[in-house]
Amino acid sequence: MQRRLPSPSGPLARLFAALALLVAFATSLFLGAVLFLTILGLAVVLALLLYLRFWWLRRQWQRQTPPPPHDGDVLEGEYTVEGDKFARKD
Repeated sequence: MQRRLPSPSGPLARLFAALALLVAFATSLFLGAVLFLTILGLAVVLALLLYLRFWWLRRQWQRQTPPPPHDGDVLEGEYTVEGDKFARKD
């Protein structure tokens, strides 16, 4: 068997009870919003820190690796001509 709290009997008591419930609701709503915005702010700061860290690491990595070769058109190296095999004989 459940016990119920007695409801306020007079109109003045009902008004005070309604005001107390309104204050409790407004306080809980305010504290919930503050908590939500705090967690959201921390998540944004953490995401920004991670982004900056990965950006810095990527920049460091690009400095250490040599530049990629060209499209394949350029072949660098040394050579010597052994003989003029295809020279024109007039």
